[in-house]
Amino acid sequence: MCLTTISRGKPGSTGIGYKVFKKRGRLLCGEFSTGRRQTKTWLKAGDYTDDGGASEIIGYSPGFHIFKDLCLARKWLDPGEVVRKLKYRHAYLAGESTGYSIPTVVAQEIYIYPGEVK
Repeated sequence: MCLTTISRGKPGSTGIGYKVFKKRGRLLCGEFSTGRRQTKTWLKAGDYTDDGGASEIIGYSPGFHIFKDLCLARKWLDPGEVVRKLKYRHAYLAGESTGYSIPTVVAQEIYIYPGEVK
């Protein structure tokens, strides 16, 4: 996922949001795999490899893209995917995501809560 627009203002550094993942057994996969550390720990964007540098092409550093609204996050779902609630910190950018114009923040760290969002 990439941002199609970038907001002028900086987002709050911390917050609550939602992220869409492919679910493969106990693993959650997005642009990265959580391996065995899927929940209950802070994950750092720098620990995962960017999937091709798309974010560098449009002018911002790689990070975790987080939807601010649950209902809009569900619009992003494809078969075999789940929405997970998370908290984030060290957010440095806000804008809208490709495709659905969904308000999104980009942060350096996420903490994924256990269990799917119903």
